[in-house]
Amino acid sequence: MKLGLMQPYFFPYIGYFQLIQAVDSFIVYDDVAFIKQGWINRNRLLPLHGQPVYFNVPLKGAGSFQKIRSIEIFDDGRWRPRLLKMIQHNYKSASYFEETFPLIKDLILTEEQSLSGYNLCIMRGIAGHLDIGTDIRYEPDKYQWLESALAAEPSALKHKYAEAGYASESKVIRILEICKHEGADTYVNAIGGQALYDREIFCRSGVALLFVNTLPYQYDQRSEAFYPHLSIIDVLMNCGRENTKKMLCGFTLI
Repeated sequence: MKLGLMQPYFFPYIGYFQLIQAVDSFIVYDDVAFIKQGWINRNRLLPLHGQPVYFNVPLKGAGSFQKIRSIEIFDDGRWRPRLLKMIQHNYKSASYFEETFPLIKDLILTEEQSLSGYNLCIMRGIAGHLDIGTDIRYEPDKYQWLESALAAEPSALKHKYAEAGYASESKVIRILEICKHEGADTYVNAIGGQALYDREIFCRSGVALLFVNTLPYQYDQRSEAFYPHLSIIDVLMNCGRENTKKMLCGFTLI
């Protein structure tokens, strides 16, 4: 069984959805620290004839040592309409605006105060729109025991892994333990994970490690230059549902 696990990103890029499509089961995991300037509450869009700009969800005092699962959205009643107006202004001339905007509007207007819950609704909405059949799971309390075991001083779990010569880092042990408890023989990660995870260490634990390698792609962004890896919103607005579904297959597992 192929397992994927990622933090809940905000309107993520197409590679995130390729990862979901590439696995049998996908776990949204938020029992880890929030990282500022990451992709949990922001992403990028492309203004007409411009350069990529960030758009974001305002948060209630989120800090770098705060767990993602505890972060709430700061809802002043204005940011959602402002974001929709910005998207409408910049994409109203896009080829698939009429097809895509109603979906994006419904997702942005989702009344959810938890950042994780909000992003989960967005991810499931986009995945459903693209006919991705993978089960997107969110079980926030299931692995609290694991986080407690990793945080313990001294940590018997870390000692067990280190003694067996498997791993010593929490991020590696976390994945190996979850794979064991989920019955996964293969763990699939985003390509950026190549800098974090060692294939040999996973192999010693009986888990194959693969990475989603997004193949080069390009589409008309109505701009002079092409900017890859923008939010899925940009892809859907310019390519539409059917073409985006085809682009989802543009990856290899390495």
